[in-house]
Amino acid sequence: MKRLFTVLVLLLGALNAQAKFNDVDVTHPYFHSIEALQNAGIVEGHEVEDRRMFFPLSKINRAEALKLILLSTNTAAIETDIQNFPDVFPNQWFTGYVNTAYSLDVVQGFPDGNFYPGVKVRRAEFIKMLFEALELPVPEKLEDELWYEPYLVLAQEYRLLPADDDPNGVIDRGEAAEIIYRTQQVSDSEFEKKYTYAGQGDASYYNENLAGQPTASGEGYDPADLTAAHRTLPLGTRIKVSNEEGDFVVVRINDRGPYHQQRVLDLSGAAFERLAPLGTGVLFVKYELFSEPEDLVQAIPEAIRPLLSDETKQAEVPEEIQEKLRTPLVSSESPDATMEGLPEKSVMYDQPFYGETAALVATDFYPDIRLRRPFAQTIPQGLIFELAGTSLKKNRFEMVTVFMQNQDTGEQTQFMAPVSGTNFVVPVAFLETGKFEVGIVFDSQRQSRVAEVEVKPYPRERKLPAYDVSFASPLNISVVPEDDLAQFDWASGQDRLTKLVFSQGEKKVNVVFEAGMSRYAFDYAWFDKNFTVDQDIAIDLYQALSSDGSFFSQRTNWKKVTFKNLKLVRGFPDSENEAVSVKPFNRYYRNPQTISLQGQKLDDNYTLFEEVFITTPEGLVETTPLSQNGNNFNFTFEADLLGRYVVEVIGDKGDILFNRAIYISDDPVLPVMANKQTVVTVNTKTAIYDWVNRIRYNHKVDTILSNIDLQEVAQAYAERMANENFIGHESPDGSTPETRLGALGLRSYGENVSYGSNLNLALSGLENSGSHRKNILSSRWSRMGVGVAENQKGEFYVVQIFAS
Repeated sequence: MKRLFTVLVLLLGALNAQAKFNDVDVTHPYFHSIEALQNAGIVEGHEVEDRRMFFPLSKINRAEALKLILLSTNTAAIETDIQNFPDVFPNQWFTGYVNTAYSLDVVQGFPDGNFYPGVKVRRAEFIKMLFEALELPVPEKLEDELWYEPYLVLAQEYRLLPADDDPNGVIDRGEAAEIIYRTQQVSDSEFEKKYTYAGQGDASYYNENLAGQPTASGEGYDPADLTAAHRTLPLGTRIKVSNEEGDFVVVRINDRGPYHQQRVLDLSGAAFERLAPLGTGVLFVKYELFSEPEDLVQAIPEAIRPLLSDETKQAEVPEEIQEKLRTPLVSSESPDATMEGLPEKSVMYDQPFYGETAALVATDFYPDIRLRRPFAQTIPQGLIFELAGTSLKKNRFEMVTVFMQNQDTGEQTQFMAPVSGTNFVVPVAFLETGKFEVGIVFDSQRQSRVAEVEVKPYPRERKLPAYDVSFASPLNISVVPEDDLAQFDWASGQDRLTKLVFSQGEKKVNVVFEAGMSRYAFDYAWFDKNFTVDQDIAIDLYQALSSDGSFFSQRTNWKKVTFKNLKLVRGFPDSENEAVSVKPFNRYYRNPQTISLQGQKLDDNYTLFEEVFITTPEGLVETTPLSQNGNNFNFTFEADLLGRYVVEVIGDKGDILFNRAIYISDDPVLPVMANKQTVVTVNTKTAIYDWVNRIRYNHKVDTILSNIDLQEVAQAYAERMANENFIGHESPDGSTPETRLGALGLRSYGENVSYGSNLNLALSGLENSGSHRKNILSSRWSRMGVGVAENQKGEFYVVQIFAS
């Protein structure tokens, strides 16, 4: 029998809808779903400095997803002593949920028998767990289908996915709430109706003095027309708006807004009067999708539109005239491929490029692939667009790679994305000038036909005889230190171009995103190449309208929307082991202060070390006690200097469990510049001795000398780790530093071990770790032995033994 949802109810007041989470106001796209889950007691959020936060952009792991699903489906967690998965232990907060889901066949685990509760959940996994928990009838998987396709097809059919339909994409807390909310709405209709976008909140109307002023769609505001402004719905969408008495009006979205934070719609005067007298001012309404935007038609050229009558200006161009207006096709020879390419003829199109003519690579240029639209062979530096298409082969591919190879240097850049069914969408960035060969391959393919693309310096911008359009968009910037990425998010639409202008001193760098793109992750290396560390940077966001969404069809002038002023500082490669979970904490402070962190140990196979290692802005290492109460732990330290602190929690055997940076700065910072590392140029023990002493010298610590006895022990252990393929202070047969060094009669010693695909990576792991760095900088050590070994794959194992 199908399980029921917990009742999700929206409790918005008629005139004062207020968000219960400080980071989710009524303008948030998932506000209604998050509010409904909170009202049902399913989510509570986190207290951070007297503010209740939901963290909608935080990625959700498998354990959290399972708890959310079971609570939403009103499924009680059972307690049992049976351990169904080797990595799910009794008394962990999620154990009851995992055991319950296992008993109901909602989850089965991975082929190795583990559940992996801390792994981030992917979209396909979340949909499958939700559908299984609801006991929904899912079509049988066909022989050539992947395991998730029946679930994904059903989710798409009922419009349950608010974002993209990439099955391998990791979902965040906001999207998880939205999927559950949509599924509940469809479940209420016994899955007879698809999900219909809807919302509710306060609406007002345009002042009559704005009559004739341009809207975001380019048309002037007409108080007598039935139109409205919405922040995110595509222009041209029609929605049904109702008051509490049941009166309704159907309006067309032709503008962006409202700009009042607590309102959801701005209606035209005529539309508002259908629901209430204008004197009401603000009205509580409900709205739902009525129809999608109409298909675009060929517009009358702007050059002749002023010569026509008002009636004719708005008319559609007859099909026979459209044919004559379209750009003729021309054929040209495609360039010979240099990456095992397949030279042959292809149809190209001509397209204007600021006074020039640029050929377009046709949609059928790549064999067995159909692109959704052609792309230009002459591209301005800084342009980023989504290359989308479909594979015509019957193979089931998982990943697609678009590669760009510089014809002069041979350097290759790759852009990768998962394949959904046979479809793919890959953001491709043209950030450097030059001539490139662009190819597309799937999975392990090594051969592709290539198109020649020239990236030219960003052109002088045109002044367009267009409307003075206004836009509303936030600019959110977050760092993903584990991947050395800076994530930028903004609001966009299918007709809206976005430009980010990065300014530092006299230098300006333009990056343009074609319509529909609303996020992009810049690599730290891009900032390091273009800008200077410890200097301020201004980031301005501009937007403009485009006739077809492309940069080449821009039809309004750039309009500045918002900006950020930040200081570029060095980033840090944060890491966190799944054995611990530290509660959300502030990573940026404006003043020196006492900082406290709390967390929980999730894996009983680990014992926490009694001290936490704090690397100060000066590069020195301090320690602070770690307090434990069962599996819960907390610690406090004094951050009394401006700069970067790195906090490290380790296990009693030296495993790094938590290693993250906290920044203290007078100004807002963007920690994306390359982390400063000490490097070696040769792979020798002597180079490692020199590496250690350079770090000690920079921090005014005496030089450490080599010791032959320590070196023999270190070298033997490095070779053993390389030959037996393990890393750690304790070997598989139980050998420890005490047993290895016992014959030397040392009263005190320290040991560092590390591993890396090259020697500098292995050493950077030691330099970035507070516990290992403390050994390197300790003045109590005067002698050292170094061992370094390379395995058959060319990977390096390093052992450092310190003694007094």
